[in-house]
Amino acid sequence: MSLPARQGFHAPGPPGPSPLTRLGWAALVCYFPLLLVMMPVRPPRLDYAGFDYTGLGPAGLAIRVALFHGVGCVGSFALLRREGALAPLAALLARPWTGLWQALLGFALLGGVATALLRLPAGSLPSWLPALLHPLDLSPLPADPRWPAGPAAVMRLALLMVGGAAEEWIFRCALWLRWAGAPPPAGQGGGKKEAGAAAVHGCKLVAVSAYFAALHWRQGAAAVLVAFSGSLVLGALLRWRRNFWLVAGLHALFNWNAG
Repeated sequence: MSLPARQGFHAPGPPGPSPLTRLGWAALVCYFPLLLVMMPVRPPRLDYAGFDYTGLGPAGLAIRVALFHGVGCVGSFALLRREGALAPLAALLARPWTGLWQALLGFALLGGVATALLRLPAGSLPSWLPALLHPLDLSPLPADPRWPAGPAAVMRLALLMVGGAAEEWIFRCALWLRWAGAPPPAGQGGGKKEAGAAAVHGCKLVAVSAYFAALHWRQGAAAVLVAFSGSLVLGALLRWRRNFWLVAGLHALFNWNAG
């Protein structure tokens, strides 16, 4: 008998993974930083996920996204399937349109607040805050890449958005929730046992977020800070709302606006 979507997310976890599966997860975790180290760096600037996309055509960008996000999605899905851990994550894929609409409205609200704060007089904000807010700035640019004019620009932006959504599956679902386990059902968060489970989830989210942020080291300290704080927020939102499409949509919109 199948459980309702929100309850299915909390199904008992599978037996412990085999040594071969553990080795697969370790290899996947090591794969991402090794790939970034092997990728050449081109001036004048670095873009998404530490890659330099400046001057790359759609084919080159597609190859790089396939190597990072494609391999990450396929590898994590295969490992989850091998150890029978897909069922507890299946409920996250329910209610896609609800999640996407909430992502659109939420991003518009966040972007509006960030845009307003960035227009305050100089010195009104703490020195570290503008770096976090700039990727959410919705104000128009002289040559705005958010509204591409040609097929190559459309392809680039689409790959950036797909990559953002893929990262939510790889880092927040496959790595974090597979490691931390399913949180307690909504409305059952009281008691010492549940509080202890929430603390474990939080600590493991911090660890995964630090790993995710470290993958942005080529982009500088500001990008690492944005990646770390964004991972914490999206992880907490995923734990609260239990909707993959919500966090995937927010990440995709973030990449659309910042790309």
